[in-house]
Parts: sequence; C-alpha cells; structure tokens
Amino acid sequence: MLFSEPPAVLDVPPFAWGFGGLHGGLALSLVASAVRRCVPDHPLRSITGQFHRPIRETFAIESRVIRSGRSVGAAQATGYGSAGICLTATAIFGSDQEPAAPVCTLDAPDVPGPDLLPTLHGMDDKVPVLSQVEVRPVGSIEPYAGSEDPIMTAWMRVKDRDAPVDPCSVIFFLDALPPSYTAVLTQPRPVPTLEFSAHLTSSVPTSPWVLVRSRTVRAGEGGWVTESIDAWDPEGAHLGSAHQLRLAAAAGSR
Repeated sequence: MLFSEPPAVLDVPPFAWGFGGLHGGLALSLVASAVRRCVPDHPLRSITGQFHRPIRETFAIESRVIRSGRSVGAAQATGYGSAGICLTATAIFGSDQEPAAPVCTLDAPDVPGPDLLPTLHGMDDKVPVLSQVEVRPVGSIEPYAGSEDPIMTAWMRVKDRDAPVDPCSVIFFLDALPPSYTAVLTQPRPVPTLEFSAHLTSSVPTSPWVLVRSRTVRAGEGGWVTESIDAWDPEGAHLGSAHQLRLAAAAGSR
C-alpha cells in the first residue's frame, strides 16, 4: 500500500488501522501518491489534510489540478469512505530554484543509531499498522505512562524492507508514532488528528530507516493539542516536518 499507487477504491485491511480506522499518516500518504500523478513535473513539497470522520471499510480518492506552472503546481483531493467524505487535502509541488538560496536546516538529535537499539514489540496491540513497522525507540514511547514530557523519539522502518524511503512513505512515518500527548496521560483517551500538514525537504533518503521525533508544543485546557514532528535519515539529512492539530476528546465525542 505504501509503495504503490492506490487503486480507484481501496478495501481497508485491519492491519492498516491506527486508532479507530485507517491510519491517518497512511491515508495522507496514499492521497499524496494519487495527487502527485496530477503534477508530474515537480516534486511534492507539502500536503495538508483535514480528517472529517474515520475511514473503516473502503477508501476512494478523487483529485484535480489547481495549478501547473513552470516552477510550482498545486492539486486538491477528496477522500471518500463508506460514510461519505472523510478527508480533504491540498498538495503543493515545486522544483528547486537557481541560483541556490541560503540554507537553514534542522540538525538531527544526537542519539544512538538504529543498530545500537533494541526493537520494541507489542505496539501493534494499540496501533495495528505498527505490526508492519520495526520500531526502535530512543527513550520511552509508551502512551498513558504519566510522563513529564510529551515527546517521543524512535527509529522506524517498514519491516523486511531494505530500499530507501520515498516522499510518500516519509509522510507516513511523520505520523507513525503514537500521539506524543498520550505520553503525559495516565488513562486511555482518544487523541485523534483533525488536521495534518507535512512539509518535505529536497534531501534524497539513502536508508529505509527514519528517525522521528514528535512533541506536543501546546495543549490547552479545552483539549486542543498542537504537535510538531520532524524526520531525519541515518546520515542526519532532514527529510521533513509536520504539524498536527489533535483533540484530546472524551470517549464518543467525535
């Protein structure tokens, strides 16, 4: 699913679920794969999706071009599930410019490499899609552990895959960790994504491994949570950033 173009209508398998339906990062990566066929002359730079309801049985994507220029393009997409519209998204495409502009980048955290860390088992009991992912945490990534810091860091790759990641799979990995806010909670509580925006760099990945760090930068008393996420490859190249709007919701409130 992650490394091939999505079919016109996808039957959502149980192993692709996150919390309550098709994993949000996987859904947006499938949308990105679909819309990049609309603007093939430029690489994908960003995609922002709004999630309106869970995707549980089928998933179909309709897309259209907004702009296709010499340097920049844009496309929109709508995702349909069995209950109607479940996702809307906008993607921006663009080529690198010449002459080169000054560079500002985000350095990778100083952490052990994936070969020096043990594999975490059992996360797929909480997040089924992680049954397809090898996770090697840097510190704790345990939800509902009452931690002081709403931050999670881990190396991840698709199980048994040795090829480097591609842009659409980077989008998936940017959302592959459990919500960082759940680290400070002590009781299970849904923290669904309402909006997910991923921004990709020009770095060309050289490894199947991705280092992902997610942190909650704001959580208000009303339950609205803003999360910031970054991803790097083992060489320290920054692959992309993401921002999420989440809601720490009471059970059954969505």
